Amino acid sequence: MLLVPGQHFFTEIAPVAAGTPSSELAARAALVLEGSAPFPDEQLARGHFAPAAGGGMVVFAGLRRKLVTDLEEWKAASFVVPDFATWLPAGRPQPAVVVLETAAAVTALDFFNDSLLPHRVVSRPVPAEPAGEEGIAAAREQVLARVVPGGRRVWRYRLGVVPCQQEGAKFFFDWQPLDGAPAAAPGLTVAQLWAMDLREPDFLRVKRRDFQWNRIAWNSLLAISATAVLLLIGELTLLGCGLLLAQRHAKIESQAPAARKTELNQGIANRLSAYIDRKPQPLEMLAYLNDLRPRSISFQKVSIENAAKLVIECATANPADVNEYEAALKKSPAIASAEVGNNRVRDGGGTFQLSVSFRPGFNPAKALAPEVPSAAGPVAPQTVPVQP
Repeated sequence: MLLVPGQHFFTEIAPVAAGTPSSELAARAALVLEGSAPFPDEQLARGHFAPAAGGGMVVFAGLRRKLVTDLEEWKAASFVVPDFATWLPAGRPQPAVVVLETAAAVTALDFFNDSLLPHRVVSRPVPAEPAGEEGIAAAREQVLARVVPGGRRVWRYRLGVVPCQQEGAKFFFDWQPLDGAPAAAPGLTVAQLWAMDLREPDFLRVKRRDFQWNRIAWNSLLAISATAVLLLIGELTLLGCGLLLAQRHAKIESQAPAARKTELNQGIANRLSAYIDRKPQPLEMLAYLNDLRPRSISFQKVSIENAAKLVIECATANPADVNEYEAALKKSPAIASAEVGNNRVRDGGGTFQLSVSFRPGFNPAKALAPEVPSAAGPVAPQTVPVQP
């Protein structure tokens, strides 16, 4: 970035109709200079600035043979613009005098009313003697004498050691406020910098084309680099997943014998459980029937028909209790059927045969026989022979 001191330029402020395309601003600036420039257009290094909000434009030009002190330096620079023009995007719509100070020149921007653009631009070089701050102060007095603030605020700004920094698609210039001036961070787009560039139009067309191709190439390189990084991350992720999967397979293989042994033990346990479920449980069923048995009835002999059916030879001292016992069995939720047969009545008692079928899924541990009230008290358990 090459900044040309402001004392080399004369400026014109021109109105611009609202809605004017940016492509027509260069022709408008050429017309303004054609009517006011003291030199032919081919001898001028010119440019212009138009704020994004519209409302006008600042046109500036200088004699090319006085500006181009080093032709190679101009060709190698990214942009060649006047120093004061880099502050123009920070213009405020209020009366003030903005003083811009650099080591080479001091420029005053004269703002009136509510315009975003200065009414006049006055610039003077910093003398060689006295140098430093004294020279800048002398140049400042000269420009203020020409502008005459007349009670308006005077805002001073000094260009920093690193004048320009690029952030994204904008270029920001380090105009540091002095004496309580408001902060200003004027940001210029690439299109605005091309419009302000002082080099020849033919050279600028080639330069802009190269800049656009370089930008496309740079963006493509960044996209390719980002894609390569993403692919590398994906490859590393896949490699890590492969290692984890290999470790998982190795662990599964190491646990396979134990798993097969567990599966074998589970099969044995399931078969045992099924055998136990199918196996007749006469003692548990007898215990359930005994809880319902009246005290006058006794079991003589038990035969097992199948896993859920018992045939019991019974004796009773009170034949009337037989019907009561049968009714109690039929009401029991665990009994599917209960039948009394071969009922023989004798003096002082009798015998009968009891056929009892339990419901499927009978679980002696969960089936609780209902309490049967008996005047004679609780029924004592019996020991009877069981025949399959």
